[in-house]
Amino acid sequence: MYKYHTSWYRNILKLSESLDTMELKKYLESRNIEIQEFAEMVGVTPCAISNYIGKRREPRPYIRRRIIEVTKGNVTLEDLLKK
Repeated sequence: MYKYHTSWYRNILKLSESLDTMELKKYLESRNIEIQEFAEMVGVTPCAISNYIGKRREPRPYIRRRIIEVTKGNVTLEDLLKK
């Protein structure tokens, strides 16, 4: 299981190096995605997404992974964990 997570993270790092990464709020604004719609894509509540955007709460590891997948690496782990 650990190998899977390590290789997945390496692949995301490679992908994010080739992209202009951005914080979640900027990602949603640049693509005109509503919080409600994005929350459904990720599988969390709109309130949770709002908390992540406002840095009031950090997403759990499996939600971080889901956000990175949904944004195709445009929002990185580093972006999600910035204070």
